[in-house]
Formats: sequence, C-alpha cells, structure tokens
Amino acid sequence: MKKRGFTYIEVMMAISVFIMLSVFVIRLNIAANKNVNKQVLRQNMMMEAQRCLEESKNDPDSRKYKGSDYKKMDGYYVNISSIQVKADSPNLFQITVRVRNNIDDEENEVVLKSHFLKK
Repeated sequence: MKKRGFTYIEVMMAISVFIMLSVFVIRLNIAANKNVNKQVLRQNMMMEAQRCLEESKNDPDSRKYKGSDYKKMDGYYVNISSIQVKADSPNLFQITVRVRNNIDDEENEVVLKSHFLKK
C-alpha cells in the first residue's frame, strides 16, 4: 500500500520558506512606506516655501517672517531673507526661503531662491 501526502519535515520546510518570504515582503513594505512619508513631507515643505516666497514677492515690505530666526508657520519653521543683488541696481533683490520640519534639522531643509524687482 502506497501512502500519499506530505511528511512532517516537508510541511515544516514549506512553512519556514513562506514565513521568510513574508518577512522579506513586510520589511520592503515598511521601507517603502517610510520613503513615501519622507517624500510627502518634503513636498509639503516645498509647497510651504513656495507659498511664503509668493507672499513675500507680492508684499516685499512685509516683515511677517523676515529675520535671522526661524518662525513657526503652519507647522513648519520658516526663515525668509532678502538681499540687494547689486549696488548699481537698487531695486533688484534676491529672496531666500528656508523651511524645516524641525528647528534643528539642517539636513532636511527646503531652500528656494528667487529674484524680484521692488517698485
């Protein structure tokens, strides 16, 4: 009489392989989610920097955010600075917007620079 089916060892090996593959896929998924979250945060910081840049261009005399310190704005730390580009062109300025998620996080900082003419 011939027996059919799997031995205990074969079943345990199949379960072990399945568990190892599952752990590998779960780790890949966790890493992918972390990267997606980082990119979403960076994109939100970029949009905040762009919004602040446009506000400053529309009202260059506004001192709402300007200064050497970072100010908390919409959950981010924002620093806006403007300098005159050349001494012979007094109306041309360069504006720099820096946005951070955490005040001490210099590595993950979004920096936007633009020029504008002050009328």
